[in-house]
Amino acid sequence: MRVVNIVASVDLGSDVNLEGSFEVLPKSIYESDQFPALTYQMERPKVSFIIFCTGKMVCTGARTRHELV
Repeated sequence: MRVVNIVASVDLGSDVNLEGSFEVLPKSIYESDQFPALTYQMERPKVSFIIFCTGKMVCTGARTRHELV
């Protein structure tokens, strides 16, 4: 068996300022009129995060548990 993609959901436990996060996260995408979350993709490891203002987050693309931390 080979793991090719891990999807994880996380609750950060507090609200997130998406506009502020957009300003400090390079290559992040935040278009509140089109989608209610900020999207951020790391280059190494190639993991994507969808972050909501409620503090809920979805992580995709990791191949190991270590890449999620």
